Amino acid sequence: MKDITAGEAITAAIRDLVGQFDETERAALAGEPDGVHRHRTTVRRLRNVLRVFRDLFDESAVAKTRAGLREWGTALGVVRDHEVVIEFAAALLREVSPRSPEARIPARLVKPEREAAVAAQRRIVEIHDLERLRQARIQLHAFADDPPLLPASEAPASAVRQTLVRAAQRVLRRAQRSTRSRQSPHTLRKRARRLRHAVEAMTAEPPRLFGRRMSRIAKAAHRLQTDLGDQRDALLLVTRIERARVLARRAGEEVLVYDELAEAAQTLADDRERALPEAVGKLATAISAAAR
Repeated sequence: MKDITAGEAITAAIRDLVGQFDETERAALAGEPDGVHRHRTTVRRLRNVLRVFRDLFDESAVAKTRAGLREWGTALGVVRDHEVVIEFAAALLREVSPRSPEARIPARLVKPEREAAVAAQRRIVEIHDLERLRQARIQLHAFADDPPLLPASEAPASAVRQTLVRAAQRVLRRAQRSTRSRQSPHTLRKRARRLRHAVEAMTAEPPRLFGRRMSRIAKAAHRLQTDLGDQRDALLLVTRIERARVLARRAGEEVLVYDELAEAAQTLADDRERALPEAVGKLATAISAAAR
């Protein structure tokens, strides 16, 4: 492990992410393919790294920086949510009606989402230059350029491992409770993503503090996050399909294909739910290996 402090390691990761923020911002504003998704992911990574390692920095500076990122990320999320529905719907339409799906079906199901995505895209361009968001970007760059480090940041970088392992153990405990009680997966999905982002920040270059064992935690957290996310997206699509079905029926159209689409989406959601115990088990195994 490199002979650097914990503060230096986290600062290197934050500066790299801020560079990615600037690079992906242009594509997001231009509406390039995958542009919003990539930029939103970078925004989330920054917020999550700051959250996990907040004890190394001035509390108010962390809160202020994360708050600015949250508002911008929320606006990006509106665009992305519509994009996800479009992608899922297109995949299911190919599966249920691979040869010649009726034109009105994608029109009823996908067209409203495309229109909403376009409107949300215009919105992020409009709000980008609002003074509070401009100040949020200034705050982000100031934090990265001159981080408000606390004395705890002088600990050796090796201390970061324990921070990550403890964070992973908290996610694991919540995951175990969630799979037993069928609690809402929303918080668990966010925490799994936060864990993944924090670990990936420390296994990427810079600062590349850790190797394969820690990377396995990130991989396991990613699988848990993905299963939960796919379940959420599939259930969201079921709601959209049911709404389109009502409109189709009122118009006197055939609705059987909507039933088939809803069934396919529900099956996907159920499959992801059944996969959760295995994903939780892989996370437990990865944590045990990294803690040794």
